[in-house]
Amino acid sequence: MTSQTPAYVKIEKFRFIAGTGVKNSMTDKVRTIIGIKKTTKDQLDKNRAPGQCYDGFICQLVDLWEEVNEERLDYITNPNKGR
Repeated sequence: MTSQTPAYVKIEKFRFIAGTGVKNSMTDKVRTIIGIKKTTKDQLDKNRAPGQCYDGFICQLVDLWEEVNEERLDYITNPNKGR
């Protein structure tokens, strides 16, 4: 597709699957759409690796969040552990 192709033509390669999101008919990968503020997108762009997809970066953020909160929860429930 050229850069002059209308947006609605580009979207046609995706089809909606009830309850799961959008499926790319070219790769059969189910995707969903999330809405974020422009400032949040700017932060994501600033901090992700060049060429890294948003999905990969968001997965890294969630993994780190879970790891940090697991350590915090472990400390709260067992404050004397590890001392």
